[in-house]
Amino acid sequence: MAVIFTRLATKSDIPEIMAVVTEAKKLLKSEGNEQWPENYPNAEIFTEDIEKNYCYVLIVGHTIAGVATLWQEGDAPYENLTDGEWQNPSAPYSTIHRVAISSEFRGQNLTGILSSHLFSYSYENGFHNVRIDTHDYNKRMQHIMKKNGFEYRGKIIVDDTGKHEYSERLGFELNLPEPKDDRH
Repeated sequence: MAVIFTRLATKSDIPEIMAVVTEAKKLLKSEGNEQWPENYPNAEIFTEDIEKNYCYVLIVGHTIAGVATLWQEGDAPYENLTDGEWQNPSAPYSTIHRVAISSEFRGQNLTGILSSHLFSYSYENGFHNVRIDTHDYNKRMQHIMKKNGFEYRGKIIVDDTGKHEYSERLGFELNLPEPKDDRH
């Protein structure tokens, strides 16, 4: 079995990241899912994520098998949840965005492994609350989120002018246990 790990992405990873994203877009489109149109996400967005140290790649052996962004600052659309409420509305949170797995590695539960690593990074950085969103018609991602412990909390309206026409998303939340201070 190949070694599997995650690391922060670098700018030199962008061609491989974009190849994974292109494959993910084809899969989404084949399922009638227009969540990621031709111009989104793009190399410029991943470059910004990399510059903020928010972009992670999943490595299998020596190959980039997946990518995700772990946003580690307030995310404005998440402040106005409708038709529900966050379990911990005032807690600091990280947000997972732009998750994609290479077609070469689909079906191996790598999204679960990538998610687990992102939870660990969140926890290490003081975020015990992790949020994510997807479109109502993205049943694949909803299944993955529920399988990884996320709970549906309500709807998020994203101002995504110029990205794509669908602005209503389903908001999900995962609350990691607070640490016990009994090390001393």
